[in-house]
Amino acid sequence: MKIKRKINKIKVVFTVWMIIHTGVIFSANTGDIVITEFFYNKSAGNLPEYVELFNKTESTIDLYGWKVEIDGKQDTIDVTFTIESHDYAVILSSSGLLRSEDGTTYCSSSNYGFPFNFCNSTIDNLFWRFGTFSGLSNTFGTIKIWDNANTSNVIDSIAYDMAVDFPVGDDVLGRAAVFIIDPTSENAHVKNDEGLNWRSSEHPSDYLWNGSSRDFGSPLSSNFITPTIKIEADITSISDSTKNTVCSYSYTDLKMICYPHSDGKPGGYVSIELTGTAKNYSDSTVSLDSLFWTINKETASSVELVDSGVDSIWHPIPLLQDTNSLSSVYTIPIITRNTDGFLGKTDTTIYINQEINEKPSIVKINGQSSQAVINILENSYDSLYAVVTDEELCSSNGEPCNIDSLQYNSSFFDNSSPFLWTSVYSDLLS
Repeated sequence: MKIKRKINKIKVVFTVWMIIHTGVIFSANTGDIVITEFFYNKSAGNLPEYVELFNKTESTIDLYGWKVEIDGKQDTIDVTFTIESHDYAVILSSSGLLRSEDGTTYCSSSNYGFPFNFCNSTIDNLFWRFGTFSGLSNTFGTIKIWDNANTSNVIDSIAYDMAVDFPVGDDVLGRAAVFIIDPTSENAHVKNDEGLNWRSSEHPSDYLWNGSSRDFGSPLSSNFITPTIKIEADITSISDSTKNTVCSYSYTDLKMICYPHSDGKPGGYVSIELTGTAKNYSDSTVSLDSLFWTINKETASSVELVDSGVDSIWHPIPLLQDTNSLSSVYTIPIITRNTDGFLGKTDTTIYINQEINEKPSIVKINGQSSQAVINILENSYDSLYAVVTDEELCSSNGEPCNIDSLQYNSSFFDNSSPFLWTSVYSDLLS
């Protein structure tokens, strides 16, 4: 019995030592913790303001000794405060309590006690301490998360401002700003610097009862859904300018590439079909009640809005392949919302390449086989006429055709001269 008690004691001491060791010795990497939500302007009641953090690593992180900086004022996390892998934690302002509609109040198990951090139910993933930040600016501000290394590092930060598209402002009441991109995605700590990747929450929260209704946010839970975009050639297109569009994914170049139909002329338009769906954090397909698409054409000097739509299956206007480049580049962002009010954003890129045109085949020249020698005497003239077939332009494969039976003889392209004669000696052709 004595041996057993000693072994247990050693285990307990060892476990405590490991927790302290992990919290103090090892610093985090930039982006290990991601700022995913902040609640800054309650509509009514005694609700706190807060900053939500996400641990994107595969390990538990102890935030003991870390600092939360709001507009230049730093508050140190003064107790063991852990975030499990792929889990959330919330830093609370100095006043207010989370509250549900039935009157239950929620507060931090850290620094628990009357009168400020005293409630019906404590939550380990909430942090509060006396003297922490009093509130967040409604219009612009900075939030930084510092680790506890000897030379402290900024693990994540955002500078929000209504002037750079963040969903903030004095007139935005009772709606948390939420990061609507998967925080486990690559460079999430960089993506959350961009205001367009944030939206005002549309999810009524069980923790944000203001006395008469629920404010909007999702403290301690995922804020996002993940949209997916499917791109296919529009097989229903019957327009002369876009029929027979071809789209395929290049696993070599890791690109979605579409081609205009082969019509004997470089350039042209493609017709595509876009399908939008979304999944939640558990990778389950969700029901959507809102989608918003845009298509932007990328050039070296600008980004041009080409089209926008709201349908889950959308046929945008045909996309042009410029003749002055081998490939025209279009980006396609989509924002989705599910029936629970969670939002998501993603984008993809589509490359419109020049179509692959097959060479024409000469059947006869001046009534002779194409291999025959045609002699033109000195100081004399002769006309050349040819019987030509073309895999794309002639409707019967391998058979010659004339101007009236061209397969793509359309009003969109001038096919009155579908074949142009050239020579290595251009001065010999008139």
